[in-house]
Amino acid sequence: MALSEKIWQRSVNLRTEIPRRHPQYPAIPFFKANFAHSPYTLWDLFPATWTCPHDMQRIGNLGDGGKWVCGLSIYETEGLVVYSFGIAADSSFEAELLDRVPSIRIWGYDDSATYWGPQISGDLFNHRVFFAPFRLASEDSHSGKASAWTISSLMKRNGHDYVDILKIDIEGSEYGVLDALIESIQSIRTASGRGVLPIGQILIELHAGKEVEEATGKSLDFLRFQEWWERLESMDMRPVWMEVNLLGITSRENNTDPDCAEYVFVNVLDEQSVLWR
Repeated sequence: MALSEKIWQRSVNLRTEIPRRHPQYPAIPFFKANFAHSPYTLWDLFPATWTCPHDMQRIGNLGDGGKWVCGLSIYETEGLVVYSFGIAADSSFEAELLDRVPSIRIWGYDDSATYWGPQISGDLFNHRVFFAPFRLASEDSHSGKASAWTISSLMKRNGHDYVDILKIDIEGSEYGVLDALIESIQSIRTASGRGVLPIGQILIELHAGKEVEEATGKSLDFLRFQEWWERLESMDMRPVWMEVNLLGITSRENNTDPDCAEYVFVNVLDEQSVLWR
């Protein structure tokens, strides 16, 4: 763990140093940059430099819908609470988790879906999956067409004080949602006086294109992204995996920017996590 932290800290130092060389700093373009001034993309400045202490396994589809998980072989001997936000028509990730970990239970939410994808059908997993057409948001709101909930409110509603795996794929709303979660637990302190997120690991798709403005009404710039990322790191979440989602380029016309990336963060000061036992 000490070596991982040292390597991660080096990447933090480079992330602080390199952008300041850009002539447009802090208004650094994410992708269409002048190569001489910035031979990198946004994702290059935020690499996954911490090392998962166990195996990294791809769960679900090899393409869209699948996710990487740190230490699944460890989790296979334990009961799990999983929250999955953003389901659409694919539940291959959730179905494989249910199949491989008999004690797992999954709570899923998506206001654009009516139930899980076809991979979860019949009565096989019914007693271990729970679905509601709720929208994940930075504030609770139950007066509109779709009921909106924060992560903290859903945990309270479900009687959970801890989530082992949090999967988020909500098309641009992820930044405000995790900001709200961090703010909600600031009063929860360890002996050192620091708040600890009640999450073992986060599997998240990050968006850096028009989806963010469409979802929130606000565009995303470099400083906002950096602030959000470093806030997550300040809660001792460390990136252990990253892959650019190229489907954003190959499946959409006139889009050449790699504006989606999948990350896995683990909570390195989490005494409840199976990963550190």
